[in-house]
Amino acid sequence: MFYKYKAIHGGYNPYFKGPYQPLTLRNFFAFIFIMIAASSCGGGGSGNSNGGYTNTDNPIISSASASSSPIQIDISYKATGPCADGSEYTLTITGGQHVSAAQLEKMICRFFSTYPKIVALVNPQASKNISFIFDPFSPYIGVARGTEITYLPSYLAGAPDDIDIVVHEVTHAAQTTLISNLPSWIVEGTADFVRDLYGLDSKNSGWSVPIRYVPGRQHYMNGYGDTAAFFKWIDAVYRQHKIPVAAEISRSTLTTPYTDEIWITLTGKSLDALWNEYKNFPVTEPFTTGVSVFTGENFTGREIKLERGNYDLHELLTLAVPDNQIASIKVPSGYTLRAYIDVNFAGEHMTFTTDTPMIDDSMSLKISSIVVE
Repeated sequence: MFYKYKAIHGGYNPYFKGPYQPLTLRNFFAFIFIMIAASSCGGGGSGNSNGGYTNTDNPIISSASASSSPIQIDISYKATGPCADGSEYTLTITGGQHVSAAQLEKMICRFFSTYPKIVALVNPQASKNISFIFDPFSPYIGVARGTEITYLPSYLAGAPDDIDIVVHEVTHAAQTTLISNLPSWIVEGTADFVRDLYGLDSKNSGWSVPIRYVPGRQHYMNGYGDTAAFFKWIDAVYRQHKIPVAAEISRSTLTTPYTDEIWITLTGKSLDALWNEYKNFPVTEPFTTGVSVFTGENFTGREIKLERGNYDLHELLTLAVPDNQIASIKVPSGYTLRAYIDVNFAGEHMTFTTDTPMIDDSMSLKISSIVVE
């Protein structure tokens, strides 16, 4: 499964699957039908109903004219339970009856387990009060408007494992006060970067950021996964043991307007120079034998094989082994793998001679260089 997204006016970005459909006569009449249905249902908006959808590719739908949901989304309540216990954050649920209880509980728990981390990483001044609205008539899979996030129940029913849609969208909620200060490609790239960083199921689903640059198909200005992959490469090559570049840029806009000069400040190179280096980063053909490293626990996520040899971070990156992303390892008989948390085979290390479905917390998602013997 690969998600495509389409940005909407005002910087708040939907989580949109499938090719974006331009306005057609069919879409126009569908819109008119929805508006009539909204009117016949008394459609007046309330604090608990979904807000209007503004789409710059569809001038018929405007923020001024779309102020309510086609139906009333009722039953609002504050999320409670073990996941919310002791949290300083508040999550309000509206329309929760439109999704299964099990899926709703997972989404609530995903919010409370990740949103505090996202706030600390991206915007320490972000709101502590977030709303989830489940709207059967939403034209988008998920969309954040300020601190209000709307989800499409029919999509959730068909994708019960895509709980990390929450991580992408609540990142936008944390970005609310920053969106007007940042290019949209950074806004969306940051949301996918954070999903990759903090998402618990992302590596086990079909969703992932690209493992490397694909000539002619990627550009950092595309946002989303393309930008997230670029951010990850910059962190690995230029920002070892530092705050991720996506987070540093977001934080900086709390006090200083964004300009492209920030890339020189943070990496010593211009944005264009970084992109050209990323595009031309060497690629090594993957091995078909040897030890296997995985980006997910229990041998899930991406599998990449390494034959005998020394692999500093540069060599790992050429083989598409991401920095700080190894969570499990398979070691065939006769092989030994020694992993280090720092580049140049330095820092804390651990030796593996057997399959390890869950690497110890001291090393999991922290490996930056490897020796295979």
